Amino acid sequence: MKYFVTINGNDYEVRIDSAVIGEFEVHLNGKPVQVDAAPTGLSTSYLLNHVHYETAVSKKNGNEYRVNVDGIDFTAIIQDEVEKRFEQQSGKKLIDKNIAVVKSPMPGLILSVEVEEGQPVNPGDGLIIMEAMKMENELKASARGIVKTIHVQQGDKVEMNVALITLDIR
Repeated sequence: MKYFVTINGNDYEVRIDSAVIGEFEVHLNGKPVQVDAAPTGLSTSYLLNHVHYETAVSKKNGNEYRVNVDGIDFTAIIQDEVEKRFEQQSGKKLIDKNIAVVKSPMPGLILSVEVEEGQPVNPGDGLIIMEAMKMENELKASARGIVKTIHVQQGDKVEMNVALITLDIR
């Protein structure tokens, strides 16, 4: 999967190739980057090309993220290939800052949808329970809003990064 990241006006292309679940290759602007990651509580410890970084990432809104690397905060705007292509062809942003899309973090099976369209949700409310790698995972709302669209139903098999629920976070 290819992502386009903008930080402080600088654009980066990040390609993540996954041949086997749990193993992946990362390329930054076409060059391979050696990555090791280990979650350590609220943050993640990364080794990038043998240099250690402590990071924490939280969603601001739309496709904007607050990123903290070794105590320094900045905003990253992240688009996938579809969003970037749409923007280039139409000159318009695909992502509305008042919309949050909950995507599948990995391939899996939808066990249950815990909300209905039109239902208000708060941060931490359960949205979907999915099975992935023989484990049940509850996907939760990261922002306060209203369930706008449910894109899946119980029993659906989904791939990684598929839209599951769209929230209106106005």
